[in-house]
Amino acid sequence: FGGLKYNYISKSGKNLVMYRAICECRDRLTEYKIQPGHEKSCIKMFLEAIGEFKSYNVSISALEEASRLLESELLSRRINDIITVWASYEKILSERFSDPYDKLLLLAEAIKEHDYFKGTNVYFDSFYGFTNSQFDMLEAVINSAENVVFAFDCPKGATEHTIQFAKIARTANNVMGLCKRLGKEYTTACFDTD
Repeated sequence: FGGLKYNYISKSGKNLVMYRAICECRDRLTEYKIQPGHEKSCIKMFLEAIGEFKSYNVSISALEEASRLLESELLSRRINDIITVWASYEKILSERFSDPYDKLLLLAEAIKEHDYFKGTNVYFDSFYGFTNSQFDMLEAVINSAENVVFAFDCPKGATEHTIQFAKIARTANNVMGLCKRLGKEYTTACFDTD
């Protein structure tokens, strides 16, 4: 179907765009007082925060809403500073590049739009967990495919309370919950051998 070829920015390119974003909005920041010549110390922090937000599908608008609901003024001001830097970063980035963190969002949209997996069988094997962005992509695949098979590496009877398999069991339960919500039939199979 095409359309997913973008000019993704490199790590060093992200650092340069973030440097420019910080320089452009530093006078509007209330908590992160970044003096000229000290931008480098904040670049990594802002990029990591934005990456985390994107991984969990937290948008700028959702973060703005959360900031308004906070009781802590200090935390609200800090989040608003992050929003200011993030918005500036996105504006500069969009002039020439795409952010690799947006790949799964774009993929999920393309799958929904083109029904890419219609009539196919899709297999997922040995995943331990999914981020929210990955889960949105899974939803698009499950909706589109004829059959989807997930293989989770945990023994029969493992639950979210079984320490060594808690994450896998929680992921399996989330996938089954997604299938229920989408009205997709599913079965589970457990094997007693390694």
